[in-house]
Amino acid sequence: WSEVPDAAWELNWRDYFQPLPVSARITIVPEWDHSTSAPLLIRLRPGNAFGTGYHVTTRLALRALEQLGCAGRRVLDLGSGSGVLSIAAAMLGANQVTAVENDPDWERNFSRNLSLNHLVVQPGLQIGDIMELHDLEYGLIAVNIRGSVIFPWLKLYAGSSSTAHIIATGILLEEEPQLLNLIDTLHLRLVSIAREEEWICAVIARGQTGHSRAEIN
Repeated sequence: WSEVPDAAWELNWRDYFQPLPVSARITIVPEWDHSTSAPLLIRLRPGNAFGTGYHVTTRLALRALEQLGCAGRRVLDLGSGSGVLSIAAAMLGANQVTAVENDPDWERNFSRNLSLNHLVVQPGLQIGDIMELHDLEYGLIAVNIRGSVIFPWLKLYAGSSSTAHIIATGILLEEEPQLLNLIDTLHLRLVSIAREEEWICAVIARGQTGHSRAEIN
């Protein structure tokens, strides 16, 4: 083990952070790029926070947000990191966006990214533990963390009165059987699932008879 000193990660990233098309509509660009155009352009400043779009799980979550639709909905972004999912939800027409992150060091990066995108709806950031969040009365909840956190959180969701659709990613392919068993145990419904590399992204809702396991492209 050795200590790695904090560094100017923003500067280190500049050479590698290029425009990233996520879907036909959504493209992520670094703040200094003023030549790229797209129907929905998300501008980010690279920093310590997770969520530049280069990780598969972020792209999967963005595509799920787009396909499910955010217009007129309250959206909750759990494990917000850079704020990219919150920004996307606001751009996609959400009427309220709340982001929750447990690392206060990421608050500055989150706030800077909001200011770069000139959003009509300004997402609000809460610093805290998602397991201590009791208000789950949202239309859509995105959770991009990891399976070891998402699985116990799903139990909390199942015990609440929330009717939100859940976008759950950060889950490994090898954890898929565990996720499906948990969905059945909690009487939830798997609406769709996408797989890319070693990761999956599941859309989950309140239980109904039978499962629909359509793919998100």
